[in-house]
Amino acid sequence: MQQQLSDNDILERLEQSPTLRGFFVSAVDILTQGIDQLIQRVFLKDDFAVQSVVGPLLGEQGPLADVQVRLKLLLGLGVLSNQTFQDIDAILKLSQQLNREVDEYHFTSFALLQRLEKIPSMAMVAQQAQHQLNLPNMDDNLKAMQKERQTQVLISALSLTLVQLYQQLNIESPL
Repeated sequence: MQQQLSDNDILERLEQSPTLRGFFVSAVDILTQGIDQLIQRVFLKDDFAVQSVVGPLLGEQGPLADVQVRLKLLLGLGVLSNQTFQDIDAILKLSQQLNREVDEYHFTSFALLQRLEKIPSMAMVAQQAQHQLNLPNMDDNLKAMQKERQTQVLISALSLTLVQLYQQLNIESPL
């Protein structure tokens, strides 16, 4: 089993991403690692019978190989709260959308901010960023400063959200 990530490990991995798309690829990797570790704690017990039945289901060719299926299973078993499920599911879907698109977005692009509003824990921050970026009568220098500031706010908020979600995945098996 992989080692648990510390908060600093998560923040460092996210900080190393030079682009928005790279940030979300790192985010999905971190969340997938957390989901996989939780699945291991829930299902892979020391009992040989349990290992021999559950192991193949979790393998690369098994029905639980897809991270979103594993996430739904954890929700269905009551291991994850609905809020945690919704946040992680929305981040996974946003990452998939970004990977399918040709355009490279920035953290302050209107299209991204609209999508961030669909992540329950990020909705308020995304709305605030839109408001701050759409203030009328700003000169170009002030707009550039505001855009850079909001970029940092969004990166920080997303990073802290991901740390919190990973911590919520880092629980002992309730089963």
